[in-house]
Amino acid sequence: MQCAADGVCDMVEGAEEAGLGLAARTKSFSGAELAGLVRSAASFALGRSAAAAAAAAAAAAAAGGGGGEAAGAQVTRADFEHALREVTPALLTLTLTLTLTLTLTLTLTLTLTLTLTLA
Repeated sequence: MQCAADGVCDMVEGAEEAGLGLAARTKSFSGAELAGLVRSAASFALGRSAAAAAAAAAAAAAAGGGGGEAAGAQVTRADFEHALREVTPALLTLTLTLTLTLTLTLTLTLTLTLTLTLA
């Protein structure tokens, strides 16, 4: 997303399509689980940013210069991919469809749909 100084944000071209995969992969997440996913992704971004800042400071010190200003951390899709390995939904929804056909004197078709929710 690109945001102007007044806080109005526009989607970057292609970002919506990229987000579709993330939305599908978090379909059964609760609101609290989504918040945890975002916190985890932000943690990965901060870790990456801190490592980059430490490397830049070490390079500047080795070159005899002063340290520059640290850039802010940006959460990337890779951060969300890492977070998805840690954060999983508590409830697993499984839908199973069973079709059973019995042949008697009359033909009878019975369709049974069973939905299981595992905690």
